[in-house]
Amino acid sequence: MTETISTEVRAHGVGLSAVAKEKVRSLLSQEGRDDLRLRVAVQPGGSDHDFESTVVGVVKGMLCDLIPEHPHSNVQGAFCVGKFGKDHRLGALSLNFIWEDGVHYQSHRYECTVYEWTGAEFRKKTVIETRLAYESWKDAAKELGFRCETDFGELLLPEYR
Repeated sequence: MTETISTEVRAHGVGLSAVAKEKVRSLLSQEGRDDLRLRVAVQPGGSDHDFESTVVGVVKGMLCDLIPEHPHSNVQGAFCVGKFGKDHRLGALSLNFIWEDGVHYQSHRYECTVYEWTGAEFRKKTVIETRLAYESWKDAAKELGFRCETDFGELLLPEYR
């Protein structure tokens, strides 16, 4: 089947194929809604799950991927966006337990990938690891000097975290 994709730019800057338009219309109708919001969710899978995260936003009137290298987090990890560091600059964190030995739900050391906001996108800055093992990504973040209140994976897909 050949599908023609609309190249017409609308006020929101997103072009949809006829099939995609119908799918959106059908989903909104099922929900009894007449508005449209961008909603993204990831269906996890595997033994420790893998959550791929991204941040989208409008730049110069166009919907853009603001974190070109999509971070991944596992079932005991987290993806956070907030103001971090001594100067409280906008950034993102991806925290994941390091599989060294043992089972999933026990204390692990964590790896934290830090992304900084450049004014146009989140760019990978550094990767650091905890010295100690923790049961929670929140405790690991504290050791590394970060305060992260919300894991977006847990917020969007609470039944999987």
